[in-house]
Amino acid sequence: MAKSKDDNVADLYTLVQRAAARSGRALHDDVGPLLSAAGLHLQLLRMDHPRIEGDIERISAILDQAYERIRAVSQELAPSPVLRGGLKNALERLAELTAAAHPGIAIKLNYKVAGELPVDAACALYEAVHAAVAATAGPFAATRIAITAKGAHQVSIRIVDNGRTRGRVKALRAARQVAEAQGLSMTLATKQDTIVLIRYAFRRPTGG
Repeated sequence: MAKSKDDNVADLYTLVQRAAARSGRALHDDVGPLLSAAGLHLQLLRMDHPRIEGDIERISAILDQAYERIRAVSQELAPSPVLRGGLKNALERLAELTAAAHPGIAIKLNYKVAGELPVDAACALYEAVHAAVAATAGPFAATRIAITAKGAHQVSIRIVDNGRTRGRVKALRAARQVAEAQGLSMTLATKQDTIVLIRYAFRRPTGG
């Protein structure tokens, strides 16, 4: 039986949606981390060549703007993976993709979040973790990354890696901007390991 004109239009619309989703995921999962890696290399170059610090800062600012534009476009084209399977599944997939892209890194996820997070908060947490992991898996020679998500009334996600600590504050600048733009808090400690802590506190409803 031949398809009607409406059926053909519906099929075409579905194909366009799928193509847009693939493009959005490619921007988010491939192009975004490449820009982050370029920014990290620039920061390392800045430390080795302080005379050109001003030029490098200007280039880094442009890369940050490009990253934010790509992140915004990717979110419009492809919904957050949190919407497809929840925060736990999205973080598990992130760990799998990171391990596949960086074979020398062992990455482990421990998820113990009680209750169900608001969708906006879960998406924001995922974006912040994604940005932090993309920076961690850059040129810092890390061989292990541990992601621990836990909490109930306040959810915290702790990312620990054993890579070099020099230059981390600059490298994680974009990740911190992502977190703060979504209403999260992000703190960083660099001792023997680098520890990134992302927090979300449930908002209490206001009385009428």
